[in-house]
Amino acid sequence: MGKVKDGVIDDKTWQITSLEVQLQGNVAKEFHLKKAFGSTTVPIETKFVGAVGDKVVLKGTAKEIGDSINAATTPPNAA
Repeated sequence: MGKVKDGVIDDKTWQITSLEVQLQGNVAKEFHLKKAFGSTTVPIETKFVGAVGDKVVLKGTAKEIGDSINAATTPPNAA
């Protein structure tokens, strides 16, 4: 899917709420996202993280993850 570039931490609970992932190749197109300056970075909610090691393994369907990404990246007035 891509590379983890950052994490978002809730400063009240100190929990990681999402990972900022730089999408690779056609992944942005698959999720109907526009590439900005050659790459697209999107938030992936931690509820979709199944395991963490050398790679982050996601759980959930591509549709569920895509819907979450689109909801997080769509401006409120655009819906």
